[in-house]
Amino acid sequence: GKPFQAYVKDMVKNQLAQLKCMVLFANEEKIALTEEEEKLLREAAIAYCGSLDEKEKEVLQITEEDVWELYKSLAVSGKLYDMLTQEVEEEISDAEAKVIVVWHIFKDCKESTDQERAEKKKELSDIRERLLTQGADFASLAEEHSDDAKLEYAFGRDEMEQSFETAAFALETGEISDIVETMDGYHLIKCVRDYDEEKTARNKTELLKRRKQEAFDKEYAVFIKGLLSEFNEGAWEDITFDQFEGIDNKNLYEVYEEYWETGEKE
Repeated sequence: GKPFQAYVKDMVKNQLAQLKCMVLFANEEKIALTEEEEKLLREAAIAYCGSLDEKEKEVLQITEEDVWELYKSLAVSGKLYDMLTQEVEEEISDAEAKVIVVWHIFKDCKESTDQERAEKKKELSDIRERLLTQGADFASLAEEHSDDAKLEYAFGRDEMEQSFETAAFALETGEISDIVETMDGYHLIKCVRDYDEEKTARNKTELLKRRKQEAFDKEYAVFIKGLLSEFNEGAWEDITFDQFEGIDNKNLYEVYEEYWETGEKE
């Protein structure tokens, strides 16, 4: 419902506003960069500006000082985030992060009468009987009978409707559920993998990120309450995408991450 250019500009404004607030918060918490860190970020700013050609310099109108100030803001806000999330428990159990993979056959009942719902449930019961007694192929039956074009779902806890999740997590690999009712209709579920090691490992990473973000947001919300911000709306209105036609230099943040991560490791 919004032009793409307006959406992007609003997103950038929000990011800049949060960055400025985080720097203020960091200052209040007496978080600062060392001389060595500032020197490292100066080198990063020089490297970035050195990557720009003459046209990019003319259009972007950016200086080494501009980039250095941005890089310092990013670094100090990162230190603030680390400080506010240092108490977050990083150990996440397999049980909590467990991801399973299932197939399902779905009958959509959102606009069905009671009689139609009963007929669809009976159809799924007959399909289940064929699967259990005749060894019918689940995927083939799903392609023929399911109202969902998608056969396979991989998910962890609290990602699906509760009745679907409960039934799916109760299955072992190869098992088929009873008929499961959700708000949208009826499902027949087959467990393909009752523990996906690779997806579970990725989910642990995502859960930890979510925990840290929640811890940060809680403290950040208290700090920004009552803060006022003001944008130069006229300057923002003057920015249009066609100004940057032919500009394809995208490594502003990549250079920062390369230098900052290397510095942290050292």
